[in-house]
Amino acid sequence: VGLPTRGKSYIVNMLTRYLRWTGFSVQAFNAGNVRRFAGLGGIDAKFFSGDKDASSKREQLAFLCLEEALSWLVEQDDGAVAIFDATNSTIKRRSMVADRCREVEGITPLFVESICDDPAVLETNYTMKLGNDDYRGMDPVAARTDFLERVKMYEKRYETLEDSENDGLVRFIKLINIGKKVVLNNCFGYAPSHIGFYLSNIHIMPRCIWLCRHAQTKDTQNGILGSVSDVLTRRGVDYCKKLAVHVQTGLNEFDGEGRDVIVLTGTAPVHRATNDALCGTRFQNVGSTTAEQRQAMKAARNYPLMSTSLLNELDGGDCNGMSYDTIHKDYPAVWAARETDKFNFRYPGAGGESYADVVNRLKPVIIELERRRGSIIVFSHLAVQRCIFAYFTGCPMEELPHIEMDMHTVFELHPGPFGTRVETVAL
Repeated sequence: VGLPTRGKSYIVNMLTRYLRWTGFSVQAFNAGNVRRFAGLGGIDAKFFSGDKDASSKREQLAFLCLEEALSWLVEQDDGAVAIFDATNSTIKRRSMVADRCREVEGITPLFVESICDDPAVLETNYTMKLGNDDYRGMDPVAARTDFLERVKMYEKRYETLEDSENDGLVRFIKLINIGKKVVLNNCFGYAPSHIGFYLSNIHIMPRCIWLCRHAQTKDTQNGILGSVSDVLTRRGVDYCKKLAVHVQTGLNEFDGEGRDVIVLTGTAPVHRATNDALCGTRFQNVGSTTAEQRQAMKAARNYPLMSTSLLNELDGGDCNGMSYDTIHKDYPAVWAARETDKFNFRYPGAGGESYADVVNRLKPVIIELERRRGSIIVFSHLAVQRCIFAYFTGCPMEELPHIEMDMHTVFELHPGPFGTRVETVAL
């Protein structure tokens, strides 16, 4: 629910990514795309007026989109979410949508309204909107004039969500200025409350998330599973020195809260050692250090440190302390099971985990990463890095365990309205 350029599609993209990552089957259905597919792309603002014929055509197309969403939903197993991305800007339209949903057994409608009156955000959204298919190849001035006229058409008829709709039974989440204020109404049950909690933590502030595997140790050189050794190699220490400079350079590109940074890491000794090397409080005598590195490491000492066991390595159970070569040679059944389904394979023995288990325990970490307005450095082992990277890039779960993330390579994530921009830097 919402006027054009109020961030509806941004919310749809983020919610789709999060729900898929947490195990829901999710599909978005955009009414504007249905209109364009029907050959009505590039039409002018008159189509969005209160004219009876135009209104009837818009309603017909919107409900065609809704029927596609409902048809998809009934074909899914339990735990599926269809996102109907449309303006749904009047009480009458929302009532019709809710009534149609309730005709299908097992489907509960939840409205999400996005309200935005921040001039800076709106101006940015207007500029981005002019790049869509409706205005492709059109003169920018004429396109902007037409689009603003379209918005005015909607504003004349727009009715915000009210508690009294559907005899007070309406479920909704109202977002004001993308997370500055959030209102939840009748959001009972697992999925609505889960969605409400997530949407209460999102924002569009520019920042950077640096995903970094911990610095190299002799155990990681030898491929030892579950190693937590805090004895860094010289190469590992050099990496931390370069990383300190790289982060400080990156922070200088931000204004405001984006320049604030914290270090988020696990509780293993190797995580602490990596942060100590970043700050220059340990391993000072390992290798040479430039003046630029010393200055950057000094700045890193002021980065707040948050440690949580949720960021510790995937637990190898009985295989902890073994190399992958040993598992392959001495435990062929374990190795074969792992190769068959690497995402769901759980290591045998007490505490043994799968990638699916790691994804589940990382849910609070993902919320923390979404919530923070400032930039973040994340130190962890490879499996955890893969899970976080997969979330922000929308990587399918079956591909997650095969993501290449080399040692001493920084993966810079820049979350944005239409996805996450990724930069890879080998140090």
